[in-house]
Amino acid sequence: MDKPATTAQPIHPLLAGRWSPRVFDGDQTLDSATWQGLLEAAIWSPSCNNEQPWRFAVGVRGDDEALASRWQAIYDALAAGNQRWCIHAAAFVVTLATRSFAANGHANPWAWHDVGMAGMALALEAHSRGLGSHPMAGWDSDKLRAGLGVADDLDIVTVWAIGFPGALDGLDDATLGREHAPRVRKPVADVRV
Repeated sequence: MDKPATTAQPIHPLLAGRWSPRVFDGDQTLDSATWQGLLEAAIWSPSCNNEQPWRFAVGVRGDDEALASRWQAIYDALAAGNQRWCIHAAAFVVTLATRSFAANGHANPWAWHDVGMAGMALALEAHSRGLGSHPMAGWDSDKLRAGLGVADDLDIVTVWAIGFPGALDGLDDATLGREHAPRVRKPVADVRV
């Protein structure tokens, strides 16, 4: 399902076309070159002082037992509302942030911003490859940390569900309504200070 944005000013089609679907084709899997390509796009994002504070934990459905185990660990840590719609995601990418600058150990207050930009690069690369990506904020942090072996010095920022577009039939009414809802944004005049 395509859902291009109706914008007040022309923007690049890659940006206008990217959105966050909740329906994935559970029969299609991602090959290693594809999910690694998404991470490659993410690491070329800008960051404060070129710190590159992002880290990624990846789980992929398929034949690779280690990646499939990580997929399951991520899925098991998600909130029930997210589990309901992302059960068919081909992959999950957990974005994490280092808290401190490597050079001096001082706190890096821009780390989450930089990780967010890496996430957007990942989303745009996914869209350019015909994949959908959907960032989530609902998970059990302790369960996710334990399931992935995430170090205490990393912040969990976002969990991304990634996959090929799926059919809308069989969706519950609430999810179907969200998929068909128009994409809206506040006008530029409302966000300019």
